[in-house]
Amino acid sequence: MAVLSTTPYHGGPADTEATKWIELRANAYLLRQLSDITLVPLEEALAHAQEYDYTAHYLA
Repeated sequence: MAVLSTTPYHGGPADTEATKWIELRANAYLLRQLSDITLVPLEEALAHAQEYDYTAHYLA
């Protein structure tokens, strides 16, 4: 299961324009019964993933 966080960098509420766009895209996928989504085996996905340290930009 994929998870999408819409919490902005400032920690406040998500921008309504952004969340509306996400809602419309998600509903379009659901209407097409997720036919546009290609499932990839975990091993294949991990082979293309790169580790990234997000904390380096926030912690000194």
